[in-house]
Amino acid sequence: MEGSMKRFILGALLCLFLAPASAQTTFFSEAFDSVVEPALPTSTVSSSGTWQTSASSASPGSGANNAVHTGASSGSLVLGPVDLTAALDGTFSYWARRTSSYSADSLIVRASLDGVLFDVLLFGGGLPAAASTWEQISVALPAELLGAGAVWLQFDGRGGTSSGSNMRIDDVLVEGTANPLLIDTAFGFGANTLFWDLSAPSLGLDLGIEWAGPDTLQGLQFSLTWDDSVVSVDSVSLGAGLGSPAFWMLSSSLLTNTGNISLLSLSNNGLPPVTHPSVLVVHVSAVAPVAVTTQLVLSGFLATSNTPTADELGLPNGHRTLSLTLQPSLASVVFGSTALDFGSVVVGDSSAVVVAVSNPTGTADLTLSGSASPIALSLPDPIAPAGSADLTFRFRPTLADGGSRSGTFSLKHKTAAATTTFEWTALVLGGRGDADGDGSFDVADLVLSLDGTVDPGLIPAAELPRHDVYPFPAGDGALDIRDLTVAIQAILRGQWPDATPLPVAPGSGAPGKGIEIALVQTADSLWLSAPIPLRGVQLVLVSADPLPVARPAKRGALLSEYHDPASGEQRILLLAGPGAAFEAGHLPIAALPQGPMPPPLSDPVRLDAGVAVDRFGGKHPIVFRREDLLPELPEPELDGFGIYPNPVPLGSPVHLDLPPVDLAAFEVFDTLGRRLFSQPERVRQLPADLFRTPGTYFIRIQSGALSLTRSVVVTR
Repeated sequence: MEGSMKRFILGALLCLFLAPASAQTTFFSEAFDSVVEPALPTSTVSSSGTWQTSASSASPGSGANNAVHTGASSGSLVLGPVDLTAALDGTFSYWARRTSSYSADSLIVRASLDGVLFDVLLFGGGLPAAASTWEQISVALPAELLGAGAVWLQFDGRGGTSSGSNMRIDDVLVEGTANPLLIDTAFGFGANTLFWDLSAPSLGLDLGIEWAGPDTLQGLQFSLTWDDSVVSVDSVSLGAGLGSPAFWMLSSSLLTNTGNISLLSLSNNGLPPVTHPSVLVVHVSAVAPVAVTTQLVLSGFLATSNTPTADELGLPNGHRTLSLTLQPSLASVVFGSTALDFGSVVVGDSSAVVVAVSNPTGTADLTLSGSASPIALSLPDPIAPAGSADLTFRFRPTLADGGSRSGTFSLKHKTAAATTTFEWTALVLGGRGDADGDGSFDVADLVLSLDGTVDPGLIPAAELPRHDVYPFPAGDGALDIRDLTVAIQAILRGQWPDATPLPVAPGSGAPGKGIEIALVQTADSLWLSAPIPLRGVQLVLVSADPLPVARPAKRGALLSEYHDPASGEQRILLLAGPGAAFEAGHLPIAALPQGPMPPPLSDPVRLDAGVAVDRFGGKHPIVFRREDLLPELPEPELDGFGIYPNPVPLGSPVHLDLPPVDLAAFEVFDTLGRRLFSQPERVRQLPADLFRTPGTYFIRIQSGALSLTRSVVVTR
């Protein structure tokens, strides 16, 4: 029994001395502080544009930069690779913070063994439960990751509920117990490249060391060289990884561009094996603050263990050369918005958009430059660090700018990003051809120009340039049939004489809120079924061959058509004549071909676009239907009567949207039944001084036997 116990104790001691000593090791660390925002560090394998670094809302960890995901769309950030070859166990952690509009379950963190398939779930909802508060998130590494030579970490942000929603991560850390026999040996800088923002006048460069053990390091020495025309090595100090300075003796001889450094332990304990990211710190300063890349080189390295024979420690690996890129102080830039909507702008007027711009974390003044025709820029004076100002963008359209407009332009600035791209949109009203000022050029504009050739007094002088298109493009200051000819041919051909596109407003394919006018296909013909009188019709038809169009029976009516051989479209214009209208009813349009249709057409005709204009200038969409017989026409209704705005502030005009019918009466009453306004003709706007006090008023319209009353509320 006693012999067995002795053998057991001896065996246990042998196992203890023969087994490699394990040690706590940092396998991966990223604090996002090695770059100038919004750049991402070199440990970032991939990222979407919704991820960038930011120095705002610093974490309780390393502070300074953090990685932030912003907006309502999703985006992923992939870090790595992490070498876990020597890991016996491990913990994955990071600091996190979110806004209240970015929910706690909207960050999914996964790991991958190949950098492609992220199938190892680390966190299903990796954000703090409370908003606007930093919290450290931590989890044990799954067993399938331990021992892997390369592991990638994916932070998949699902997005918040608004463009300003954001969540932040900082101090991503993977650490644990390592098998020393599997750890690489190395001495040198933390990386082979480093970016230095010269807003910091000096820089500390950590020298780290790692080895498998079991020997303890007693001392080391090496040489350092640098370019003294770019940087100065001012001193070398003990790093945080050495523990108490009382147990170490550091000596250095620093000359013009070279130096010798030695480090010796005054204790037999020395430096235990495995990883020490900072044993020494080399302090450098810039000789001249210019953008340049220089190198610092380590050589002649020698390290000894605390053995009686001073055995040398073999440390063949490590970053012995550091490429240091110096960058003078930079500004930062944050814009309140990079999307500019100028809204609706009438030619001759202008619209301005003001955008806030700031230099929140810059170390130099922010100066903006750029040009953006047709947008005029009002740029502020240079913005000092932590300062802000307003940018004014002004859009002043010309006749050639009619319809929906959009574009991009860039502003330059002395920041890490260098430029910012802006997108702008506008709807230009009253451009060339746009006589009715709705942003598009169509048959409704032709009707107004046609009436103006007979009665020039109908065209205000300020609006004449809209109609005056002959000679194209400058006009001659008059309106006559030559302008009508240019306008008709432009609509039929879908472009101006110089091949530029016609003004088009959003949704112009189904214009207005008017009555639907049916284009009816019967067995042998096309008919326009209109329940109201029409001044003009515009159609785009597609068929195997051009259809024979019916000439209008109405005296003085105009028919124009054009077949576009490139698109196969047949474009048709019908105008009733100056001041005239086609009566409500069924208007013949074209005869249809008989017999089977050649491929790819299965129907005789297709309507691609259509619009009609009534005698009051209102536009109505045309819809296509197939019927055996022409349908009965509905009686006109008054339900389309609208008032806007409603409620309306006191002293503001009231705009009216009247149905396309003849009115026998138009009257305005107060709550006591007193008639305040009466007019037998149609009006589109009530004067701003009609309503003298706040309250509810009533507007009554009558057509034949039908009448309708709407209320309008006037507020103070």
